[in-house]
Amino acid sequence: MAHRIRGLEEFLDFASTPAWRSAVFFAAVAFAFFHLIALVTPTLDLEGSADTLNPPQLLNLIATVARFAAPLGFLVKGLKDYQRLRVLTRSAAIPHASL
Repeated sequence: MAHRIRGLEEFLDFASTPAWRSAVFFAAVAFAFFHLIALVTPTLDLEGSADTLNPPQLLNLIATVARFAAPLGFLVKGLKDYQRLRVLTRSAAIPHASL
């Protein structure tokens, strides 16, 4: 019988769960959406008047931050769902002592 690497099996199990796949999908979509908005809107001009910030520049600033924060949030949510599901399946597999 071949030796199996436990860490690799757990990683492959983790990567193949529906919660993780949907989290990666939504993270990619969120990154593409906010990246497109950041590319289309004008960047913040630090050379001009610093006291005024027009709405397109504000939208660019928000999109620049959100293109990394939103995908990270989706990935953390997927990881938490996987961990919750893993704990529930482990507790269901443990037979409870009946009195």
